[in-house]
Amino acid sequence: MTHDPHQSGAPAPYGAAQPPGGGELPDYRPATTGGPAQVPGTGQYGNPTPANTSAVVLSVISGVLTLSGICCLVGLIPLIFGILGITQNASDPEHAKKMTRIGWIVLVLLSLLVVLAIIVAIVFVTVGGPSVDGYVSL
Repeated sequence: MTHDPHQSGAPAPYGAAQPPGGGELPDYRPATTGGPAQVPGTGQYGNPTPANTSAVVLSVISGVLTLSGICCLVGLIPLIFGILGITQNASDPEHAKKMTRIGWIVLVLLSLLVVLAIIVAIVFVTVGGPSVDGYVSL
């Protein structure tokens, strides 16, 4: 008669490995349900969130504009929204997409504002603004 201490509930001898859960050994036999095998990536952790490449591209473009010095203020605000889109992608993908979309809109609006300011400056200089000597040239 063999005595299995794990089945009788008696404590294991000193130095013996304790099974998880305290009293019974885990069942390592294959399941007999006949169902399909578990697909990797769909287990208890769920599917991974997709990368927000739009936020990465927005951050790169805004960072280049900010570091160029020419369009520092144009690139700074969209850069912040791009970084928010990247950092919030893992915890809240919908909010990350919203931040990225706002960043793109701000980048386009500020870029148009800069282009409009350049056009107005060129027109002002070529048509004739106030001259250095105080007279208006016609």
